[in-house]
Amino acid sequence: MPVEDVALGVLLGAITRQTLSEIGEFIELPTIVANIWARTDELRKRPLKKYLESTEGETLDPNEVLPNLKIYVPTLDPTKLEKLLYKPINFQGKPGLYIELWFTDEVYPLSRRIDEEYRKIREHIYGITKDREVFIVYKRGKEMYVYFPRTFASIQPYYTSRHLIAIKRFTGKIYVRTWNHMYNTWPNPLHDYIVYDESNLKMEEKK
Repeated sequence: MPVEDVALGVLLGAITRQTLSEIGEFIELPTIVANIWARTDELRKRPLKKYLESTEGETLDPNEVLPNLKIYVPTLDPTKLEKLLYKPINFQGKPGLYIELWFTDEVYPLSRRIDEEYRKIREHIYGITKDREVFIVYKRGKEMYVYFPRTFASIQPYYTSRHLIAIKRFTGKIYVRTWNHMYNTWPNPLHDYIVYDESNLKMEEKK
């Protein structure tokens, strides 16, 4: 099996088996790759919807977070951070703020063929090729924390694409660590960064 077919299968981990079967001819992806690598998209979508609906109880004032928030995007990323959407929520009984970052695209860096196929698939399924990734800032006592719901990158290299779960102390700094815009609270020392904050990033409340 071509290496690029396997790599494309890895990227399709956010797409359901049912969806893959529906578009099997469209992407010409070997069935074995779909069966091995496809994971259900519900693992990511279900909790996000639940969090957005959790508005009863104490929520976090956006003014406690947004004025000091800085997003660091590697200069080697060809996409741009387009906007930030936020919504005050009650996160598991604690005051929280749901935050979405919207990027103009998601560019796979190791293969032009995979990048083009992956973009076609995203447009076919979701209707857009823009990338949306989420994190949640919440307050526990006097301390602030940030929860990454399968949007954490650990110390993995820029060219990888694993989706991890993590809770970290919130310092106001969020670093994009990978090409598919997974986050960390620490920078990669090998990268230079573009910094986004209130001065150059559109911030709106999510409706």
